[in-house]
Amino acid sequence: MQLPSDEQVSYFQDIAYTWSSVDPAGLVESFKNLPTPDLRASLAQELSSGWLKENFTDAQLDELKQYLDESE
Repeated sequence: MQLPSDEQVSYFQDIAYTWSSVDPAGLVESFKNLPTPDLRASLAQELSSGWLKENFTDAQLDELKQYLDESE
């Protein structure tokens, strides 16, 4: 599927929120396959802060946080 880059963020945010509650390990494992470093960093920031972080183990949160530096 090819979405315009401006639509990719919204699409992946929508599925990531649900995916994080159903299969957080699978989401973390699939992060490397997201299309852009900026998208990975943006989602990693959102998923590793606030109430969403409760879906992840400390090790999974550490792995997500590794993606925060990708957009720099």
